[in-house]
Amino acid sequence: MSYCVNIITEEQLQPKAIFKKIADEGFKLFIKDEEFPHLWFGIMYDSLRGVEINRESNGYEVRILSCSSYADYRLFPVAIEAVCALSGGNAIDEEGEPIEDPMERFDYEWMEQEIKSGWSVVTAIVRHSGSVVVMNGLFIPLCVGPYVLLKSTKKVNLYASYEDNSESFDWLTRYFTLIQWSLADGIDTSSRLALENPEDKENPLSMSLIVIKDNQVSKFDYVSYAPLMNLTNLDTGENIIIRIEDFKRSVRLVDYDTHFAGFDDYQLRTCDGDVEAEEIKAIMSFAKRYIPQYLGYRATYPGSGFDEIQNTFILMWNPNTSGPSLEEYINSIKDFYNADFSRKIYDWKSAKMDDRFFLVKVGEGNTGVVMSGVLRSQPYQESSEKGRKSYYIELKPTLMLNPETAPMLTIEDLETSVPDFMWRGGYSGRLLTHEQAKALEVRFATYLKEIENKDDGVNICFIKNV
Repeated sequence: MSYCVNIITEEQLQPKAIFKKIADEGFKLFIKDEEFPHLWFGIMYDSLRGVEINRESNGYEVRILSCSSYADYRLFPVAIEAVCALSGGNAIDEEGEPIEDPMERFDYEWMEQEIKSGWSVVTAIVRHSGSVVVMNGLFIPLCVGPYVLLKSTKKVNLYASYEDNSESFDWLTRYFTLIQWSLADGIDTSSRLALENPEDKENPLSMSLIVIKDNQVSKFDYVSYAPLMNLTNLDTGENIIIRIEDFKRSVRLVDYDTHFAGFDDYQLRTCDGDVEAEEIKAIMSFAKRYIPQYLGYRATYPGSGFDEIQNTFILMWNPNTSGPSLEEYINSIKDFYNADFSRKIYDWKSAKMDDRFFLVKVGEGNTGVVMSGVLRSQPYQESSEKGRKSYYIELKPTLMLNPETAPMLTIEDLETSVPDFMWRGGYSGRLLTHEQAKALEVRFATYLKEIENKDDGVNICFIKNV
């Protein structure tokens, strides 16, 4: 997401001349890329995403990226003026209209509209898909999703207007700008390693990399974004590759919040000194439960179409006999986007990360599907207080609803759609057959269309694939 202005000219400009022209206007520049075909620069300590100037066949393109800082937006028309003045070219906006005065054309009102547009798009993507939007910053990516929007000091209300959230977006812009400059000289975990992406062969899956060698951890100041995280212990030969979002979950399970601090949805910075080898070993131990069968695969959510790769499991929940209580569950709906759930699974040998589940409330009161989603982990074993061992899976909800107030897919509906399955009892975590899963998907997709305008963040929350 960006806004571009083209300057039509045959003049070949020198980057130093452009930078000097802009600096003469009183700007203290930081130059990230200083040679054509691509210039990238910003205002020292104030820029978030910077301004780009690209050489084109018919002249130059000046680009401002969405969700930039106010400093970036102030710099944008100055950069246009500099290129026009040095080249004698004519500036054309995205609608093909000539720009006589860039400072007048891209004034404060335009700036506010662009900021509103950018954050509104990001918010809509997060609300409707639960996805994380990754944008290039001047130094490090911005990974904006449910965690940073809903857990920050200034929380964003995904169901409110931009105007109601404007203070939160101002705070987030300042926050991300501070993070950019505080880590400008930091050592990250980026690497040249990559795996083939089965869903996009032209764009391989890059990796962040943390290595243990001679019982020492490779030096880094922050865990930087890449689709995958590679954890390698050269002393033992152990190598684990997981998705970047699951590294953060592994850190949380080890309870190393004093050594790592998440600063957005995917990235973490180190704190309280260097990370010890024993800490990474412990993280690797938990990370094993997040090794997916297909690294580049993205699960299809229930109601978004049938996926032959996924199995479908039915989890049973009776609030009178197992946790959580009905009240606890209803209160957890407000945390839908960052919810953490785990349940026992009976057919654990058939389960794998990214499979589907439906949680069916049984017992007293309204009964039926109260949650759907995908398995966030591989099955793992835990012992109860009585010493009994059971297999559990972590859940990523794609639908949660209040069974006391929201329209639901009832047990009667389920019995009609899939009559050859025991819906009113039995073990929790049973596997549906291929035919049963297909029939349930058809009915559930229809149900989601019936409630698509009832998603209010209180009684019903759901997300879809994008």
